[in-house]
Amino acid sequence: MAGRPRVRAAALELEQRAREMRAAGVDGATELDYVCDWVAGGGTLTSLVKELNATASAEVQRSQVMTALWQRFGRDEVSRRLAGARPDGAHAMVEEALAIVDSLEEREGLVTKEDVARAKARADVRHWTATRWNPSELGDQKPAVTVTVNANLLHLDALRASAVKTANAYEQPYQLKPADQFDAGPGSTRALGSAIPLTSGRLYGA
Repeated sequence: MAGRPRVRAAALELEQRAREMRAAGVDGATELDYVCDWVAGGGTLTSLVKELNATASAEVQRSQVMTALWQRFGRDEVSRRLAGARPDGAHAMVEEALAIVDSLEEREGLVTKEDVARAKARADVRHWTATRWNPSELGDQKPAVTVTVNANLLHLDALRASAVKTANAYEQPYQLKPADQFDAGPGSTRALGSAIPLTSGRLYGA
């Protein structure tokens, strides 16, 4: 197949990177270790492909790098290891986003609106990616909030408000009749339930 030489080229480049890791003192480092280390440092697979192509014998693409990893380690293992590396990579991306914004202050001379807009766009992309790579720590989603209100208390508050209104309108407060006290109609307090949930939902940050 036409893609096999490029898959082989990707595999050779990954093997070379793993060999360099072992030479640097990382015992038993594999091609997948190198890729996961790259991701944990805030790098994307797209940027990894660009780095590999600097020395590859044939230009490789992301799909061919993934195929080389799948053939060597299996899809499940590759997915598991990459998922474990992304939370650390998310923190690295946040730091990179901050560095992009801070770099504007370090520049000498006038900073244009275009410079600010470009820096904001670059920082926003990294922040967005970080929240997806590590939603439990960096995501915008807040815990669900459940509010429970006692129906009896609501009813008593309504009765108090009605009593105050009546007292202000008449010199003498209205006296309940025996029949009213034992009225079992729709307004009877006997029909009140226990605590019920009023509302619940998710709150999202700005």
